[in-house]
Amino acid sequence: MAIKKGFIFNDTGEVFLYKTREGYYKGSARVTRTGVLVYRQKDGKPLRILRHPDDVFKQDSLQTLKMIPATNDHPIVQDSSVLLLDAKTAKKFSIGFTGEDVKADGQYVTVSLCITDSEGIEAIKEDGKVELSCGYESTLEDVPGIYNTVPYDARQVDIVYNHVAVLNKGRAGSDVRLKLMDGSYYELIKEGDDENLKNQNVKEKSMSLPKVMLDCIEYEAAPEIINALKKGEVKIAELVQEITKTKAVLDSSNIELAKLKAVDVEKLVTDRVQERSELILKATPFLDSAEKEHVSELSNEQIRKLVVTKKFPKLELEGKDPNYVRALCDGAFVVVDGADKGDTDDDDDDDDVEGKTASASQRKTVFGDSANQETVRTAEMARKEYNDRLQGKKK
Repeated sequence: MAIKKGFIFNDTGEVFLYKTREGYYKGSARVTRTGVLVYRQKDGKPLRILRHPDDVFKQDSLQTLKMIPATNDHPIVQDSSVLLLDAKTAKKFSIGFTGEDVKADGQYVTVSLCITDSEGIEAIKEDGKVELSCGYESTLEDVPGIYNTVPYDARQVDIVYNHVAVLNKGRAGSDVRLKLMDGSYYELIKEGDDENLKNQNVKEKSMSLPKVMLDCIEYEAAPEIINALKKGEVKIAELVQEITKTKAVLDSSNIELAKLKAVDVEKLVTDRVQERSELILKATPFLDSAEKEHVSELSNEQIRKLVVTKKFPKLELEGKDPNYVRALCDGAFVVVDGADKGDTDDDDDDDDVEGKTASASQRKTVFGDSANQETVRTAEMARKEYNDRLQGKKK
């Protein structure tokens, strides 16, 4: 988008003033308007500039119309460009000033005005100067489009007013121009002037509108419409992507829900209760009286760690995998079960001394005086069970 900064001066308003007892002329005046204004460039081709209501009626812009000088024609310098007034030049060219009553009036901007200089009053009274032209600085955005069916080549934004000039009715010339920083200018074509040129430009603009494809059909459209369509397409693509992600999450949730529905909850609860009861029962021989009272408050994992710690005090369990701890605990339970069976065999044959001796010898082999031997054998059993669990083998 090309942006050009410069000055534009419009011949758009008429003066509606009355004479005060002091001889001043006071009242309200339409000083500018919205719409597409046509300017003639140096090469004779027309340039259409849009003054959109959003820019013309912008409060920041309207504020600059308050209490600024009124001049008799636009102040012109040697290169025929319009001079923007400041504290050094205002006194020389001012014939009055605008007031603080600035407001939108349909497509126009109306401002209160007071002409105090006798030459300015005479120009209005005798010379018939009843039209106004605003001198102001603005920015041109070189983006074509269509406004109210009228094509335009550029849009005027950031309007800052400097003065209001009183002009002869119907006058147009070097003081009614768009003057750019690079020295180029565009002369205003007043409404009713050169209608053939304006109509030809409308036709050319209508034929040169950019095209857009919709459902394999090509349409002509203004650039802003095409831009809006492209933004809409991007938004639709983003929404489709979000919908796809949401559907994937929903499908995954449905799969998990189906798995949960397939679970026999009653059997699951029964199995968990039975597992818990068996664990506490097997762990009881390893616990002291205080631990037995509070064992029901512990989780299964905490009970297994307690059993392993009791059985293998030299083992460090910090950071160990829960399955490893479970295998060690099961190993400890296996050792105790084996010892219990040995005791039962001894009791069944009280008369067999050799049997008792053999049984005692067997127990010594399992629970021998060597703590290291006991730990090694039980640890081996635990590791085997741990590996079996990892490979999915059942006991």
